[in-house]
Amino acid sequence: MSVPDKIYEKIVESLPSLQGKCVAITGTTSGTGQICASAALKKHAACVLLLNRQSARSDRSMAELEGLCPAGSSVFALDCDLQSFASVCRAAERVAALAAPRGGLDVLCCNAGVMGLPDARTTDGHDVQMQTNHLSHFLLTDLLMPVLEQAAASRGEARVVQHSSGARGRRMAADGTGMLQARYFGVCEPDSLGGDKMGACFDRYHQTKLANSVFAMALDDKLRAGGSKVKSICAEPGVAATSLATNLAQGHAARRGPNANRGAGGAAAKTAGLGGAAGAYPGIQSAADGACPLMM
Repeated sequence: MSVPDKIYEKIVESLPSLQGKCVAITGTTSGTGQICASAALKKHAACVLLLNRQSARSDRSMAELEGLCPAGSSVFALDCDLQSFASVCRAAERVAALAAPRGGLDVLCCNAGVMGLPDARTTDGHDVQMQTNHLSHFLLTDLLMPVLEQAAASRGEARVVQHSSGARGRRMAADGTGMLQARYFGVCEPDSLGGDKMGACFDRYHQTKLANSVFAMALDDKLRAGGSKVKSICAEPGVAATSLATNLAQGHAARRGPNANRGAGGAAAKTAGLGGAAGAYPGIQSAADGACPLMM
């Protein structure tokens, strides 16, 4: 076993049991999402809900995770296309229907994401990166708040985890301000947010990851003000060797030449296991009320 794998195993081993708890995770076909789901099963979560767009990859991931499922745990695959608000609404209904009889939803991990995609629009008319990475997770969180509150009331707390990135920082912003820009959040025409050059693609990605962090903080303020036992947390898994980087490289190979296939992060990237552990930790690690850090 490699050193990174040993570290991952020790991190998972240190986490508390999830027996009797229900966990929902977006984007579990590979990478950090699949590792988070695996960690939840290793900690004996009663119910793990996998929210993915239906594909051969999601079927393969489901089969692999079913193979890890311990006695007393269940895994469910739910169709959830984050590039369609209608699909997100249907997925939220299914999550609620599965979680409510089990005492509610204990963890919602908003993990799925895309990076560096062309200046294209979803069927709802939004930038494909913004809707996938932020807007649909915002909607999913809102729709699932009743079952999150249900779990928090019955078991002491529930958690919503947004997966952000170091790309949220001001140094990543083209305008140098690092502030959210309203034009990235509304319905707009294709090619109207900078076009397909790599710099513009990452400007849009920066906005989505900053939005994840700002949303987590705003939700934290709102939940605390209302006396809720639901915690809002933001995780930065860091640069990891996952399909996020691979898909970016393949998508721009024609423009950038053969070196594009080296992916993002290169030798500096941590393993998918360590990235996934960094994402799983804030969703599972127990903490005293009020002591759980907002940003991990």
